[in-house]
Parts: sequence; structure tokens; C-alpha cells
Amino acid sequence: MCQTNTEQYVVPIFARGPRPILDFPDEIVFPVVAVKNSVTKTILVRNVGDKPAEIVLAVDEYVLPCLVHRCTL
Repeated sequence: MCQTNTEQYVVPIFARGPRPILDFPDEIVFPVVAVKNSVTKTILVRNVGDKPAEIVLAVDEYVLPCLVHRCTL
């Protein structure tokens, strides 16, 4: 609350506590590949926040058949 000689004002304060913040590419582009061949692309997903994070990657196998593997460093 802020107070002057004649009035009082309530000033809201908004804050966020520690949270996970994931840093990863906005777009992942795969090169053109021949039919029945495969291509691999490794991407880095980093948690630059203050709390642990979980990530779930899901793809529609009928639209884009692919596999996602988790790698720990």
C-alpha cells in the first residue's frame, strides 16, 4: 500500500517463484531422404530454470513415423 497525505493506493505486486525453463530449437528440419531409408538428428534440450523439468515428446505415427530416444549426459 502506498499512502500520501490525502490518499491511499493499493499496488499489486506479481512475482514468480523458481520454475523449469526448457531451452530447445523452435524448429527441427530433417533433410530429404529416399524412401525406406532413415535419417537421424540429435537435438539438445536444456533446463535453464531453477527447478527440475519433465519433457514428453509425442508424434502422430500416422502422419510422421518417427522414434524419439532419450539420451542422458
